[in-house]
Amino acid sequence: MKKFILIAVLSLVLAPSTVAAPLPGTDTGRSTYSTSQEAVKQALQKVVQLQLAAFRKGDFTRAYSYASSGIRKQLPEKKFVQMVKASYPIIVSSVSIKFGPILDDGNAAIVHAMIAGAGKQSFYAYRLVRELGVWKIDGVVEAPSTQPEGMVST
Repeated sequence: MKKFILIAVLSLVLAPSTVAAPLPGTDTGRSTYSTSQEAVKQALQKVVQLQLAAFRKGDFTRAYSYASSGIRKQLPEKKFVQMVKASYPIIVSSVSIKFGPILDDGNAAIVHAMIAGAGKQSFYAYRLVRELGVWKIDGVVEAPSTQPEGMVST
Protein backbone atom coordinates (compact mmCIF):
# COMPACT_ATOMS: atom_id res chain seq x y z
CA MET A 1 0.00 0.00 0.00
CA LYS A 2 2.81 2.43 0.89
CA LYS A 3 4.52 1.62 -2.42
CA PHE A 4 1.29 2.41 -4.33
CA ILE A 5 0.86 5.71 -2.49
CA LEU A 6 4.52 6.69 -2.98
CA ILE A 7 4.25 6.03 -6.74
CA ALA A 8 1.04 8.07 -6.91
CA VAL A 9 2.66 10.88 -4.92
CA LEU A 10 5.72 11.04 -7.12
CA SER A 11 3.51 11.09 -10.21
CA LEU A 12 1.40 13.87 -8.76
CA VAL A 13 4.35 16.00 -7.68
CA LEU A 14 5.80 15.88 -11.18
CA ALA A 15 2.56 16.55 -13.11
CA PRO A 16 1.01 20.00 -13.61
CA SER A 17 -2.74 19.41 -13.31
CA THR A 18 -3.98 16.02 -14.50
CA VAL A 19 -2.56 12.63 -13.57
CA ALA A 20 -3.58 9.08 -14.27
CA ALA A 21 -3.15 7.04 -11.10
CA PRO A 22 -4.27 3.50 -10.30
CA LEU A 23 -7.15 3.09 -7.91
CA PRO A 24 -7.91 -0.21 -6.24
CA GLY A 25 -11.29 -1.69 -7.09
CA THR A 26 -11.77 0.00 -10.45
CA ASP A 27 -12.42 -1.90 -13.65
CA THR A 28 -9.64 -0.17 -15.56
CA GLY A 29 -7.29 0.27 -12.63
CA ARG A 30 -6.80 3.91 -13.71
CA SER A 31 -8.43 7.18 -12.77
CA THR A 32 -7.75 10.72 -13.84
CA TYR A 33 -7.02 13.20 -11.08
CA SER A 34 -7.52 16.90 -11.84
CA THR A 35 -6.99 20.03 -9.82
CA SER A 36 -9.81 20.13 -7.29
CA GLN A 37 -12.54 22.76 -7.42
CA GLU A 38 -12.47 25.29 -4.54
CA ALA A 39 -15.36 23.72 -2.58
CA VAL A 40 -13.74 20.28 -2.80
CA LYS A 41 -10.35 21.70 -1.78
CA GLN A 42 -11.92 23.30 1.27
CA ALA A 43 -13.69 20.06 2.25
CA LEU A 44 -10.48 18.04 1.88
CA GLN A 45 -8.40 20.59 3.78
CA LYS A 46 -10.96 20.62 6.59
CA VAL A 47 -10.72 16.85 7.10
CA VAL A 48 -6.92 17.00 7.31
CA GLN A 49 -7.05 20.02 9.64
CA LEU A 50 -9.63 18.38 11.92
CA GLN A 51 -7.56 15.21 12.22
CA LEU A 52 -4.42 17.25 12.99
CA ALA A 53 -6.33 19.22 15.65
CA ALA A 54 -7.50 15.97 17.24
CA PHE A 55 -3.93 14.64 17.33
CA ARG A 56 -2.68 17.89 18.92
CA LYS A 57 -5.33 17.59 21.66
CA GLY A 58 -4.45 13.95 22.26
CA ASP A 59 -7.96 12.95 21.15
CA PHE A 60 -6.93 9.85 19.26
CA THR A 61 -10.47 8.48 19.10
CA ARG A 62 -11.55 11.58 17.17
CA ALA A 63 -8.42 11.43 14.99
CA TYR A 64 -9.23 7.80 14.21
CA SER A 65 -12.77 8.79 13.20
CA TYR A 66 -11.35 10.61 10.15
CA ALA A 67 -9.70 7.39 8.88
CA SER A 68 -11.30 5.50 6.00
CA SER A 69 -13.07 2.20 6.51
CA GLY A 70 -10.12 0.52 4.77
CA ILE A 71 -7.68 1.88 7.35
CA ARG A 72 -10.06 1.02 10.18
CA LYS A 73 -10.32 -2.58 8.92
CA GLN A 74 -6.52 -2.88 8.79
CA LEU A 75 -5.78 -1.15 12.10
CA PRO A 76 -7.86 -1.19 15.24
CA GLU A 77 -7.73 2.16 17.05
CA LYS A 78 -4.97 1.13 19.49
CA LYS A 79 -2.66 -0.02 16.66
CA PHE A 80 -3.53 3.10 14.63
CA VAL A 81 -2.43 5.31 17.53
CA GLN A 82 0.79 3.33 18.00
CA MET A 83 1.58 3.51 14.28
CA VAL A 84 0.94 7.25 14.02
CA LYS A 85 2.97 8.07 17.14
CA ALA A 86 5.90 5.93 15.95
CA SER A 87 5.86 6.81 12.26
CA TYR A 88 4.48 10.36 12.11
CA PRO A 89 5.67 12.40 15.13
CA ILE A 90 5.43 15.63 13.14
CA ILE A 91 1.76 14.95 12.41
CA VAL A 92 0.98 14.07 16.04
CA SER A 93 2.54 17.31 17.30
CA SER A 94 1.78 19.60 14.36
CA VAL A 95 1.81 23.35 14.90
CA SER A 96 1.15 24.50 11.33
CA ILE A 97 0.17 23.26 7.91
CA LYS A 98 0.58 24.72 4.44
CA PHE A 99 -1.38 23.09 1.66
CA GLY A 100 0.02 22.48 -1.79
CA PRO A 101 -1.63 21.01 -4.87
CA ILE A 102 -4.91 19.20 -4.24
CA LEU A 103 -6.20 16.79 -6.88
CA ASP A 104 -9.26 14.58 -7.06
CA ASP A 105 -11.41 12.47 -9.36
CA GLY A 106 -14.65 12.89 -7.41
CA ASN A 107 -14.16 9.76 -5.32
CA ALA A 108 -10.50 9.87 -4.34
CA ALA A 109 -8.10 12.74 -3.74
CA ILE A 110 -4.46 13.54 -3.09
CA VAL A 111 -3.71 16.45 -0.77
CA HIS A 112 -0.13 17.74 -0.60
CA ALA A 113 0.85 19.51 2.61
CA MET A 114 3.87 20.79 4.47
CA ILE A 115 3.41 20.16 8.18
CA ALA A 116 5.57 21.57 10.96
CA GLY A 117 5.77 20.00 14.40
CA ALA A 118 8.14 18.27 16.83
CA GLY A 119 10.73 20.92 15.95
CA LYS A 120 10.79 19.81 12.30
CA GLN A 121 8.78 20.12 9.12
CA SER A 122 8.10 17.69 6.34
CA PHE A 123 6.04 17.28 3.19
CA TYR A 124 3.22 14.76 3.10
CA ALA A 125 0.73 13.48 0.58
CA TYR A 126 -2.62 12.43 1.99
CA ARG A 127 -4.91 10.10 0.06
CA LEU A 128 -8.57 10.63 0.84
CA VAL A 129 -11.58 8.67 -0.36
CA ARG A 130 -15.25 9.56 -0.40
CA GLU A 131 -17.33 7.20 1.72
CA LEU A 132 -21.09 7.75 1.84
CA GLY A 133 -20.55 11.34 0.71
CA VAL A 134 -17.91 12.09 3.38
CA TRP A 135 -14.16 12.47 2.75
CA LYS A 136 -12.03 10.11 4.85
CA ILE A 137 -8.24 9.80 5.11
CA ASP A 138 -7.09 6.60 3.42
CA GLY A 139 -3.35 6.99 3.90
CA VAL A 140 -0.49 9.40 4.22
CA VAL A 141 3.09 9.19 3.06
CA GLU A 142 6.03 11.45 3.62
CA ALA A 143 6.84 13.05 0.28
CA PRO A 144 10.19 14.17 -1.14
CA SER A 145 11.65 17.08 0.79
CA THR A 146 11.33 19.59 -2.04
CA GLN A 147 8.38 21.96 -1.92
CA PRO A 148 5.83 21.04 -4.63
CA GLU A 149 4.99 23.79 -7.09
CA GLY A 150 1.90 25.65 -5.98
CA MET A 151 2.49 25.24 -2.23
CA VAL A 152 0.24 27.72 -0.49
CA SER A 153 -0.39 28.68 3.09
CA THR A 154 -3.76 28.46 4.82
